[in-house]
Amino acid sequence: MNVSEIMTVEPSCCTPDTNLQEIAAMMLAEDCGQIPVCEYGTRKPIGVITDRDIVCRTIAQGLNPLSIKVSACLSTPCITVVQDMSVDECCRLMEEYQVRRLPVIDADGDLCGIVSQADLACHNDESHTGQVVKSISQPGPSDSPAQSRRPPEGLLPLGRVARRASPKIAASDKRLGTSPRELLASA
Repeated sequence: MNVSEIMTVEPSCCTPDTNLQEIAAMMLAEDCGQIPVCEYGTRKPIGVITDRDIVCRTIAQGLNPLSIKVSACLSTPCITVVQDMSVDECCRLMEEYQVRRLPVIDADGDLCGIVSQADLACHNDESHTGQVVKSISQPGPSDSPAQSRRPPEGLLPLGRVARRASPKIAASDKRLGTSPRELLASA
């Protein structure tokens, strides 16, 4: 089976100067966690932007994602697969690079699809899919034991999440039920 048989065709893409709010809206509309980033005026992928990139490279750093462009936090280089590649080879690349999604390019190098773990799960046997997911999910070299899981200074642990203590946005805030955008606007 080839990648072209299981990929999502014609995925949305963006350019490096797209703002992160647009990317988040695209992810919501497309029900996805990654948008390929293409060269200006083309569909040639140069990187990807993931929901995790937005969280880890902006929000966790105390930056306002509403004022940041994709170029500030995209993941590069862009690992791609070709549409006539076998699904087995695609799985091997996902495991090697520990990625959950790969942009698919055509013979001209233009973005024509995206293949994800979910695509593999729908079209592969359970044992093979389980092995791919396990390999992709192994901690990478930048992950270290418990030390990397400690919240940065100034953050308070809240279950498995950490959030900055703020008098304007606190759990005891009387404005619970107010949207995050409204809370930030009043801060």
